[in-house]
Parts: sequence; structure tokens; C-alpha cells
Amino acid sequence: MIAKKLKSSRKFRVFLIALLLSAFLWFINHLTREFNVNVNIDLHVKNIPEYYHTANFPDTSLQIEISGSGFGLIRYYLKDKTIVDLDFNQFSQQDAEDKHIFYIQKVDIVSAIQKELPGSITIREFDYSNISYSLTAYPTKKIPVITNLSYSCAEGYMVLGDILINPDSVLLEGPSKTIQTIDSILCAPVSLDNLEDTTKINVKLQMNEKDEWMFSRNTTDVVIPVTKVKRLTWTESFQTEVNGKLYSENIVFEAWVPVYVNKVQTRIRHKTSEKEIIFRPQINTPSRLISFSPVSIPLDK
Repeated sequence: MIAKKLKSSRKFRVFLIALLLSAFLWFINHLTREFNVNVNIDLHVKNIPEYYHTANFPDTSLQIEISGSGFGLIRYYLKDKTIVDLDFNQFSQQDAEDKHIFYIQKVDIVSAIQKELPGSITIREFDYSNISYSLTAYPTKKIPVITNLSYSCAEGYMVLGDILINPDSVLLEGPSKTIQTIDSILCAPVSLDNLEDTTKINVKLQMNEKDEWMFSRNTTDVVIPVTKVKRLTWTESFQTEVNGKLYSENIVFEAWVPVYVNKVQTRIRHKTSEKEIIFRPQINTPSRLISFSPVSIPLDK
């Protein structure tokens, strides 16, 4: 009875070993066959120039169909997640006004992906149309700021010198068709009365709220140089030679000058015509010229 049981047990073990061996051989044979499967890989763009935001070239996922033996696919699934680097220098660029589209040739994508796959696996197909990046880059333009002032000074005071604007220009950035039509930006109207001292004000620039994003700033500082003045009279001597004859004249000037000024730097330019010498004085001290006399002297015939 015992011998019979042992014989039956040996037969079962032989059967089990044969079954396992058969299954193993079937499994090995099956893994040598070719399979087509869909997998996801991550694409990363490298070597992006500094003047582009990397956010415009985000990492993306691409589904591809690959072909390979069972053994090769097992090795692929056991490795870490596949990340494929695409070199920005291989991208081509296509422009449409302010929009820029960057794309890479299919052959370059295949080459980059294939480098990350086991040698026994090949790429069958993927959606090439998904491999492009678009961004909008608006042109810039520098435009002058123009004041819109109305002012008056108190008695005995005057604006001497140039009204200063700081900054005197702004940077405009926006759609090409829009900024081509804008040549300057006007300050909001400002009215000031009875000024007695140099005045600095911050002025809002006139722009539509929807357009504010295009301007580098929405205000500017305006400085109005107000000075207490007095009326000053002085005389300058002029002398020149025309056709061998010497001409000289004392020219009397009258101007508004700052109260602390007692001497005015004056340069007398002149133009000679057929009949006369015409004076064109240049005053280098901050002032406002009222008159000068004479304005010309005749040439002797």
C-alpha cells in the first residue's frame, strides 16, 4: 500500500515538473515574439536662450507606439520614467506678426527618443502635430512724454529755464498694429496758480485703462523752475570788421533775471547782410529777455 502511494507521488511530481517546464518554455517562446504597445514619455526642452521664458516651453507628455520583443519591453518597463531632452538649437521658427511658433523636425524627435529606448525597441508611430511651442513676443517702442500744463506765477516770480519731465519718455510694448499708431503720450491736464517756488508734481499719463499694461509706467514727475526775479539793465560792447572797416556798438539789454544775479553772461552773435549787421545775442544766464537795442547797425556804402 505504501509502495503504491510513493509511486503515485513520484508520478505527480514528474507531471508537475513537466507542466512547469512546459509553461516556462511557452513563456520564453512568447517573450521572443514582437509586441506593439502604447507608452507615454516626457519631453523636456534644453538650451533655451535666456531671453525666452522657460515657462513658454513646458515639459509635455507624448504618447507613442513602440514595437519590441517581450524581453525588450520588460527591460523598458523596469527602467525609470523616460525623459527625452529636445535641443532648442534644433528647433525651427515661424513668425506671424507678434506670434512665434517653434517646432522641431520629426526625424530629430525620433532620433532623440530612440536614444532613450533599449536597442531592441523601435518607434512605430506618434502624433507629430503636438510637438510645437508658441509664444507671443510684442515689439517695444520709446515714445516722448508731453506736458499739458496751465500755470501762473505770483507777482515778482517767473518760470526761468526749461520745465523738466522725468522720465521724459516711456517704453511702450504691445501689438505691432497698435503701437505703430502711437507717437507720444500726453500728461493729464494740470492747472497751477500763484507759484512762488520751484514746484515738483507727479502727473498721471493719459491712457485708457485697457491699454495701461502696454506702458512701462503710468505717471511722470514734472518740475517747474519758479524763481523770484528782478528787472536788470546792462550794456555789452560789440566790435567786428567788415570789408576792412571796423564797426563797433554798445548794445543795451533789459531782462528779467533771478534776484541774486547782478551780471549776465552774454554772447553777441551777428549776421551780416548787404545793408546791415544784425545782432543775435545769446544769454547763458537763466533769464527772460525783454529787449535789446539796437537790433542792428547799417553798413557804410
